[in-house]
Amino acid sequence: MRTLSITALPWAVLCLLLALTGCGVVENKRVDYQSGAAKMPSLEIPPDLTTPVAGERYAVSENGDEIVAVYSDYSKVGAAPQSGVANVLPEAKNVQMKRYGTERWLVVENRAENVWPLVKAFWKEQGFALTSEKPEAGLMETDWKENRATIPQGGLRAVIGKLFDKVYSSGEKDMFRTRLERAPGNITEIYISHRGMEEVLSADKTTSKWQPRPQNTELEATMLQMLMVKLIAEPGTANPASSVVATPIPEIPVAPKLQTEGGNKTILLSESFDASWRKVGLALEQLGIVIDDKNRVGGGYFIKATVEGGKIAEFLVEIKKADAGYTISVRTQDRGKVENAQHIVDLLYQQLIK
Repeated sequence: MRTLSITALPWAVLCLLLALTGCGVVENKRVDYQSGAAKMPSLEIPPDLTTPVAGERYAVSENGDEIVAVYSDYSKVGAAPQSGVANVLPEAKNVQMKRYGTERWLVVENRAENVWPLVKAFWKEQGFALTSEKPEAGLMETDWKENRATIPQGGLRAVIGKLFDKVYSSGEKDMFRTRLERAPGNITEIYISHRGMEEVLSADKTTSKWQPRPQNTELEATMLQMLMVKLIAEPGTANPASSVVATPIPEIPVAPKLQTEGGNKTILLSESFDASWRKVGLALEQLGIVIDDKNRVGGGYFIKATVEGGKIAEFLVEIKKADAGYTISVRTQDRGKVENAQHIVDLLYQQLIK
C-alpha cells in the first residue's frame, strides 16, 4: 500500500493525528472497484496483456434462431422483493459453479446471446468499463481498476475522513478477461481470468513503474461467485425449457503426455473434446497468453504471445482427434517462428500437469 504525501496539513497536526489514531487496519472486504478514488495515470500495459477493441454489437446468427442481445430486455421486470433473511450464497439449478482442481467456471442453462448482456452489465456494476468486446468469439476484457478494499480503513484515514480519501492508493490494479463458451443443449460456460499490476519504487525511491504481479485465482473465484449471484437473481436468466444437466467432471484426471510427431512437439490429452477444449483455454489464460479468437467447431484457439525482441506474434493452438484422446499442437501465424511455437507447447504442457 502506498500513499501520496499530504503537504497541506501542518506537521504538528499530522503528528497529533497519528498519535491519536495509531496504525490502520485493513477492512474486511474482498473487492471494491467503485470507491471515489482520484483518477490514476493510465497504465503502460505490456502489449501482450491487451487485445484489440471490438464493436458494441452482438451479431450472432445460428440457423435463424431468435437472438436476444439487449440488456434492457431483461430489466423490464424488477427483481422480486426479498423477505426474511437472504441466502448467503443462493443456489439454483440453472446456474452452477464447477470446479476441477484449481479451475473454476460457471455453467448456465441458457443461450450465450442471452447471457452476454448480463455479463456486460455485471462488470459495469462492479465499476469496470470494457476495453475489448468480441461477441462473435465470446470474449470481453475490462479496463484496469484499483481494488479500494485493500486500503487500510482505520487510523489516520478514519479521522480525516473522505476529505483525503483520494490521496490513498493501494499501488495495485486489476483487470479481468471473460470467456463465454457454447456447450451442447443451450448451455453457456463462463470463465474469468485475472491480470494484476503493481507499482514498484525505483532503488532511489524517486520514481516508480508498473509491472505484472501474479495471477490471483482466489480473486477469480470471488468474481465468479458474485457473477453467479447476479445471474441467479436476474429475471430472464433461467431457461425452464432446458432439461440438460451439465456433464459431471471426472474426479481422477488423466495426466497429459508430451510427445513428438514429425519433429514437432504435441500434447496428448486422454479426455473428451469438451474437457480438452476447456483445459487448454484455461491453461492459456493462466499463462497470460491472449486468446484473440477461437473456433470451437474447428478446435482452434487463435492466440497472441510476446516473442524475442518484445514483438507480438500470432499462433494457432489446434485440438485434433487422436486414437487415445486429443492432441494439442501449436502452429505459427504471422511473424511466429517454429521454435516459438514449440516453446508455447512446452509452456502449455507444464501448465496442464500442475
